[in-house]
Amino acid sequence: MGKVIKILFSVISTLILCMIILPLLMALLLAVPSIQNFAVQRLTDVANRKLGIEVSLDKISVKGYNMLTIDDLYLEDMKGDTMLYVPKLKANLNKAGIFKGDLMFGGVKLDSAKIYLNRPLGERPNVSQFIKYLKESLGEKEKKDKKGGVLLTDLELNNSHFKYFDERFEKVHDGINFRNMDFSDVAITIHQLAIAGDSVAMDLRELSFIDATGYGIDELSSDLFSFRKGSMYFRNLHVASTGSDLNLPQLDLLCNTWKSYRSFADSVRVEARVTNSHLEAQTLNCFVKSMKPGLDFVVDDLSMDVTGGVRDFTGNIYDATINEDILVSVDVAARNMTDKSRRRLDVTNLDLRTGLLSAEELYANLSDKGIKMSSKMRRRLVEMGRLHVTGQGRMRGESISVNAHMAGNIGQMELMGSLVDKGKNSPDSLGAKLVVRELQAGKITGAGVLGACQCDGRC
Repeated sequence: MGKVIKILFSVISTLILCMIILPLLMALLLAVPSIQNFAVQRLTDVANRKLGIEVSLDKISVKGYNMLTIDDLYLEDMKGDTMLYVPKLKANLNKAGIFKGDLMFGGVKLDSAKIYLNRPLGERPNVSQFIKYLKESLGEKEKKDKKGGVLLTDLELNNSHFKYFDERFEKVHDGINFRNMDFSDVAITIHQLAIAGDSVAMDLRELSFIDATGYGIDELSSDLFSFRKGSMYFRNLHVASTGSDLNLPQLDLLCNTWKSYRSFADSVRVEARVTNSHLEAQTLNCFVKSMKPGLDFVVDDLSMDVTGGVRDFTGNIYDATINEDILVSVDVAARNMTDKSRRRLDVTNLDLRTGLLSAEELYANLSDKGIKMSSKMRRRLVEMGRLHVTGQGRMRGESISVNAHMAGNIGQMELMGSLVDKGKNSPDSLGAKLVVRELQAGKITGAGVLGACQCDGRC
């Protein structure tokens, strides 16, 4: 029995030595300038020899027995240009180790980092060149034997600068250009980052930045953000930017490779759900280059979902309030939208409630074809009150057909019609039937002596 107690005492003593004395000794040694210089020199020599590129750091220290601090970490790309510079990097050693073949790290914090990526003309991006060279430097055997992943408890990046420039494309200064990014005041907070092969998953607590154009992201967070081979998955995504506030319980961008994003319309499938969101046109102008410039509208209480790509998709707008006065819900299904002769669009369950003046102002902003009206005419539209439109429509190639019912203070009417565009050199073919159940002529003309009228018409 006494022998067992001695063994237990020996084991406990060893654990105490490893847990307390060794970290204390390490901290004391790294506090000595000569030891610091030796450690720095050895680390940079090994890194430079192993990688064959310039890696440097100024100082290594351990504070509080568990906080590793590295000052002035510098990394060059394959052409000798700065790719990464971190004035101060801190890492918590308490949770560092190896568990079931995975490398585990505690909290890592980077302040005022500079991350500069680029893609030279006719070459791969500098970070891709670096990763390829790194794999070759590690050797094929080490690459095959490496089965574990990386687990990081917390990652925090503050007050940093990120740049990416693709020399294949011209610089654009109107809105955010993701081929020429220049982000300042970058802040990222990540919890439970896991990397396994080409799969990455994390709890993205915060991401914010300001682009050189002045636009940016005020707040982006996602309870679960993961990506693998080009596909990206967001759960409970929240985005606040340029006045908009979007809530997406689900956003998936599905494709086979990162190269698929070059032909987004044909190769990327979107599955998204939006709830109780606020969207302003300037956000679209900032992030979507294909949008018509000068749009000016606001959408509140937006709830919708969409599935598919730019060419083929289905979507449902359950609720949306445009410019505080236009309420709309609708279902949409589209096929071959990038082919003018084969496109198919079905609009069903349309429910639109709007003031006539609000509808005209929105139409004018979206199309640049507003009607020039006097102040008297504008007042007349306000007096006519609101209009409720229900119906459906469809597009088949160049043909458009509509079936709608309209009701409001001015009366009730039904419209059934079709339009065929035969090209620029031929007149449009239009066929329509209008049934006016009741029309309050007095309210439309302002002549109070006029009452209701009815009529049927064809053209």
